Amino acid sequence: MSFETSPRVAADASTTIAPTAAAWSAWFALGVLVAVTVFAAIDRQILTIAIEPIRLAFKLSDIQIGLMQGLGLTLVGAFAGVPLAWLADRFDRRLVLALCILAWSAATAARGFAQDFNHLLLGTIGLAIAEAGLGPIVFSMIPSMFAGAQRAKANLIYFAAALIGAALGMGLAGLGFKMISASAGSLPDWAQGMEPWRLAFLAAALPGAVLAAVVMLIRAEHGRPLPRAAKARQSDDGPVHRAPEFLPYLRAHWRTLLALFCAAGSASAAFAPISAWLAPAMGRRFGMDPGDVGVSLGAVYGAGALAGIVLAGIAARLWARRYPGILGLQIGQYLAAVSTLAAALLGVAQTPFMVYAATGIMMAAAMAFFALLPGLWQEVAPAGLRTRMIAVAGVVTTTCTAAGPVVVGYLSGALGDRPDGLLIAVALASAPCMLLAVVLMRASIEPSRRLLAAIKEEESALASASSASGN
Repeated sequence: MSFETSPRVAADASTTIAPTAAAWSAWFALGVLVAVTVFAAIDRQILTIAIEPIRLAFKLSDIQIGLMQGLGLTLVGAFAGVPLAWLADRFDRRLVLALCILAWSAATAARGFAQDFNHLLLGTIGLAIAEAGLGPIVFSMIPSMFAGAQRAKANLIYFAAALIGAALGMGLAGLGFKMISASAGSLPDWAQGMEPWRLAFLAAALPGAVLAAVVMLIRAEHGRPLPRAAKARQSDDGPVHRAPEFLPYLRAHWRTLLALFCAAGSASAAFAPISAWLAPAMGRRFGMDPGDVGVSLGAVYGAGALAGIVLAGIAARLWARRYPGILGLQIGQYLAAVSTLAAALLGVAQTPFMVYAATGIMMAAAMAFFALLPGLWQEVAPAGLRTRMIAVAGVVTTTCTAAGPVVVGYLSGALGDRPDGLLIAVALASAPCMLLAVVLMRASIEPSRRLLAAIKEEESALASASSASGN
């Protein structure tokens, strides 16, 4: 074969600590993790809802806003998760997550006291660093809580909760902003002189301490990292337990993998301008209140995310056997084509309803693709390389995502001071990226099919060799 790997470890060490049937404590833990994810979404989305009054207060340019949204919230988080995951593998994951919650809550509150762009940017970077630990910690805790089919169910529940939580976070952030603005006269004396957007940041940070304490109520075995003795046993018995070689695999298949990475990255880059810029774009184009926009977009995002999950489930049920391993690409190319058309419609939208309709369609199609994407990453790498494969894919796609808001800021500045300029810039940045994703997905289908065949052949040979050596 053209890439090096080693025989699979006989059993994932995490399965040795997973219960055979999930107890109530596991479902309680999953519920807490879902609540934490929604809370993180609120802290992240409050900047998007409040960006227009912040822009006016600090006289920010669109390129500054794009840098803050793209660089601060996305690019930094792509790399910050690695050291946090390292900590979570060595210490109590509950404790690491609780500290992350406290850290991003402090960063959110700090943005409420910001005096200029630099302060806002530093607070946003701090938020991104702390929130970067959420995903890795949650997905490392789930195997210690659930086993077999229940684990698959838990993963699906959390994936759906993460998507809907982001939409719910925007809706709650918009509702909170609206309530603070409406009740300005009844606020305490110390808050009377503060702008509503500052109070919104402070209010969003308040639940952090409570949630951090609730996380510590999760049973200790659900947050305990794999004991060091178990890790050591994986390398005690020679080649059967040796870690697979990752770099030879990348060198052998870099063309196929690069196309897959770029396809996912292009789709992510196309969606980033929607989540980062659509709320202020509607405020400028239609003169809408930020709170109203946040509540409406939250509903649209939630409906689109739910539709995407259902669509992904239907696709898997109907065509998973017909397109084994490449269902995400085969169906994804058509989903991305629909998203391309929906993104282009944003540039010519004449009413808020047209914007909401186009956004809902794009959200449903894009989320269905992203729901199928993890299965693709798991298939295009040997079993012993999947974690690193997903990590590399995450860095590439997240880096592409960070570029989206920056491009919109540049295009908006180039279009000049026109009410629909920002909405047009969103369409100009999003639609071509999604179209590129269509082209790359279509071009990757056959190479990916050959790669899957090579991996299955290699793993079959390794299994036979391992069986022979055992006899």
